[in-house]
Amino acid sequence: MSHSSSNTLGRYEIIREIARSNDIVYEAVDPSIGRRVALKELQMPANLVGSAKRERIERFYREAKAAGHLTHPNIVTIYEVGEEAGRHFIAMEFLEGQTLQDTIEIRGALPPQEAIDVALQVLDALGYAHTNGVIHRDIKPANIQMLPGGRVKLTDFGIARITAEPSITASGQIFGTPSYMSPEQIAGKDIDARSDLFSVGVVLYEALTAAKPFTGDSVVTITYNIMNLPSPRPAGVPEALADVVVKAMEKDPARRFQSAREFSDALKVALAQPSASAPPPPIFFPHGQSPYGGPPVGPPSAPSPFPGSSPPPAGSQAPGGGPGAFPSQTPAPNLPPPSFQRTYRPPRPLLTQTQKATLLTTFLAVVTGALLLLAIYGVVRAYDNYQMQQSDTQANSYIQKGNENMDSRRYDQAVEQYSKALQLDLTPATHDSVVRSIIAAYAMWANDMIDRGNPGYGLTLANKALEYNNDSGDALYVAGRAYYRTGQLAQALTYWERAAGDPSSSGGKAAIDSLQQYYWNQAASAQDSGDLQSAVKAWQRIVQIGPGTDLARRAQDQIDQAMLR
Repeated sequence: MSHSSSNTLGRYEIIREIARSNDIVYEAVDPSIGRRVALKELQMPANLVGSAKRERIERFYREAKAAGHLTHPNIVTIYEVGEEAGRHFIAMEFLEGQTLQDTIEIRGALPPQEAIDVALQVLDALGYAHTNGVIHRDIKPANIQMLPGGRVKLTDFGIARITAEPSITASGQIFGTPSYMSPEQIAGKDIDARSDLFSVGVVLYEALTAAKPFTGDSVVTITYNIMNLPSPRPAGVPEALADVVVKAMEKDPARRFQSAREFSDALKVALAQPSASAPPPPIFFPHGQSPYGGPPVGPPSAPSPFPGSSPPPAGSQAPGGGPGAFPSQTPAPNLPPPSFQRTYRPPRPLLTQTQKATLLTTFLAVVTGALLLLAIYGVVRAYDNYQMQQSDTQANSYIQKGNENMDSRRYDQAVEQYSKALQLDLTPATHDSVVRSIIAAYAMWANDMIDRGNPGYGLTLANKALEYNNDSGDALYVAGRAYYRTGQLAQALTYWERAAGDPSSSGGKAAIDSLQQYYWNQAASAQDSGDLQSAVKAWQRIVQIGPGTDLARRAQDQIDQAMLR
């Protein structure tokens, strides 16, 4: 095997680097046929070894396999996948134009016709992929390429799921971009094609409004809002189209569109609807007469200046004389002024002139001092607020970079950016937001390490998150996962019990699911061995942990049946 140089990889000649996230993408040329290609090279972290390294390579080739056997005009074409001198690469179609994300950032909200056209092409691609057993799992504007001429291409099948093959994603493992993930994807549950349709609904909302439907100052807040807040209606778009977008973003997959074709058909129907109902034109009747009977229709008469009475007869006089004036009234009789006399004595002054001057001087001195103190206090407060606002502005830059790294799953760099923001003099609200972001970054980084076969390092990262908040459901759940993966069941259960105390967090919900599943298995084992009492205790624990959940209802049914025996 020949060794590659810095400007070649395989048979491809590298022209320039055009993108870098988890992998590096180059513009390159295949000199044998003169074809320009996009060349993606696998980036392998230096500390990744063993099974984690093998899994990373397998996931890279999974992208080539997922997209490689899909031949569709709206899906990027894969030409070749290979390896040279330890460098793994995928050669694919080079796409002109810009991503939908760049388009929205430059132009803002798209007209409904154009946004629907983009969505229809994406849904056409997904319908084909789903039929062929591929779930994309990372639908977002950055993975939708807008080509010159209006064609759309769906890209980046890096975390796609091939349903006909064994999953390389462990149960509870979360992959995707938080702002566009479905609730079931955030919860780490098994997902199907309807998860992609939720993401298309989010993308369509953003294309129509230039804003994301679920926002927040941290990844934790965003995912919480996706899981718990009602899906918003896009403002300023036709009602029929807004209805389609809201249905696509239903929390329950059973209430969403069940296929890409159904979603497309609904969009086409919405597109055919009038954009708005125009008000009916005014109706004019001849001679002011209404065809429905009644008084003539016309401009209202001027109000009478004599409410409740008829106008005065012609020739009457208003006050002051002249035509239309009122009759004059009888003048009041001239009465003599009252006759009395009073002796005036000036009051004695309470204070002398000297006392008054002293009191006034003292009063002015007190007022001046108070005003001076208030002015100084105001200046100090204004300066403090200014300093904090400046810090918040600088922090927002770090937070934005951290969020971008989170979206690209560069968790170590996200922690670095959030930590820089935390070192500033922040307002309490911004400080709390940054702390939540750091916890989320450490928790997702830990989860990633566990899934890569390094639970020990994952536990270290989870404990880093717990240093910021010892009761964080996300950090506690991931720590429990690390213990579980190393066979320390008692510690795993302890941490999951603590995480379940934060049920509003994604980790808290996942911990409740994990605990309930564990006790369900315990109950099944006890029931199989004839120990009904232990089985009932396990079912009761399921109900206590997550009352109202599906598994809790099933456990209660088992308890009720056991009581009848």
